[in-house]
Amino acid sequence: MRASFGLSYAGLGPGARRLFRLLGLLEAPDFPLWAAAAAADTSLAEAQDLLDDLVDVHLLDITGTHAGQVRYGFHDLIRAYARERAEAEEAPEVREAAVVRVLGALLALTDIADRDHMGQSMFQRDAPRWRPERVEASLPPSVPPMALLGAERGALVAGVRQAAELGRDELCWELAVGAHALFETERYYDDWQECYDTAMALAGATGNLRGRARLLISMAGLRYMRRRYGPAEEANTEAMRLFERIGDRRGHQEALSNAPFFLVPAGRLSAAVTMGTEAYRLLLADGQAAAALHAYSQVGLAHLQAGRAEAAVEVLTEIVAGAREHGIRALVARDVYWLGQAWLALGRHERAEEAFTELTSLVEDIGSSGPFYLAHAWGCLHLTRGEYAEARRRLLEALDLARTMDDPMFQTRVLADLLDLRLYDVRDGRALRAALDRAEHAVGVARGIHYPYLLAGVLEKTARLREAAGETAAARELDEEAAAVRARVT
Repeated sequence: MRASFGLSYAGLGPGARRLFRLLGLLEAPDFPLWAAAAAADTSLAEAQDLLDDLVDVHLLDITGTHAGQVRYGFHDLIRAYARERAEAEEAPEVREAAVVRVLGALLALTDIADRDHMGQSMFQRDAPRWRPERVEASLPPSVPPMALLGAERGALVAGVRQAAELGRDELCWELAVGAHALFETERYYDDWQECYDTAMALAGATGNLRGRARLLISMAGLRYMRRRYGPAEEANTEAMRLFERIGDRRGHQEALSNAPFFLVPAGRLSAAVTMGTEAYRLLLADGQAAAALHAYSQVGLAHLQAGRAEAAVEVLTEIVAGAREHGIRALVARDVYWLGQAWLALGRHERAEEAFTELTSLVEDIGSSGPFYLAHAWGCLHLTRGEYAEARRRLLEALDLARTMDDPMFQTRVLADLLDLRLYDVRDGRALRAALDRAEHAVGVARGIHYPYLLAGVLEKTARLREAAGETAAARELDEEAAAVRARVT
């Protein structure tokens, strides 16, 4: 087998042999054209010719097409041979430089995806990028950049690990943070945790305080998505302290923009409005529109949960308009959903339907959570209109999606709606018993996420079901607990 590899290798031109050696150094499971161009530090056209040469002699495979790009990869034995040749024929600094170029090209792709997703880059970047214009030129224009970044999921995880092995702390943490939007949108929590652990260990070992602070913001996001709101706030607060310590004003402002996200679940709605409004004005004045709108979105949600639906509509309308202006599609989609919910709270069904109809065309911009938002939105609209059979169908669809995502907060929101007494014929004892069983499950889920507003709603609706079943004492206890929980929402 090795003799066969050697013959094929020897028959190649010097450029193809060099590319073969350098590609063998990558830990990524497969790669597109731009990675080969970065490895060889050459043009896309030249890289394509060299890749074709390698494929022609069966030293490289075309593994398929993903997100509109041809993917290339090695058989394990051929990869080992390529690496062996690299170690024999290339100096250590040449080998490291090739890997750093490819990881720098991957960083450039995270920048492109971040700008498309959030309308602007969200943090200062210092690690070297390899020819961002060349990377961008290689991308199919019809494919969203976040989908293109998704094709590099394995490369991101491997790249963080490889950067750590090289001791490249800036490169390592920027790759880990650059993957944040992808991991959040698609809920790749295990990959997110692995990249954080690897990068944080290196940032700690090298004393890279800014890297640690950025990674803590990312970890706050992961904990938030896992509905661990207290630990999420702790990580974000620690990041703010580190940014203050090193005088990183922009980093501190970004952490400030995240703070309202932890205040709303904790029931500190007045504080969320105050801090979110302050962050919005401060960040807008500093030209950071994406971060500003990100923070302000929680002001709209705080108003809605505090029963100030008109104020929520005003804020959310402003956010949606601003997000459209700056091309932040994910924020448009998410807050169109909340705007529809605010219209429902005002009894404006026709305006809610307009919002949810728009959401239908935007759902892909939310990522893997999009189908949940859509099913839940229409379920709520059908419920408020008294279309109970269709409401039950869409809410059960949303519940299945929430369970598939293993998201207890999403489950709690849907379960609260499914406990609405109007969905049940209280004269049907078996149906009422099934509803009570679901209510007990809902209470357990709601208690587990420490979100007072949602827990109070579940307790109140469970009380109404108990009342319908003739269990007045149990209903009274639930109402008392709900009142005590609501008292914590300020």
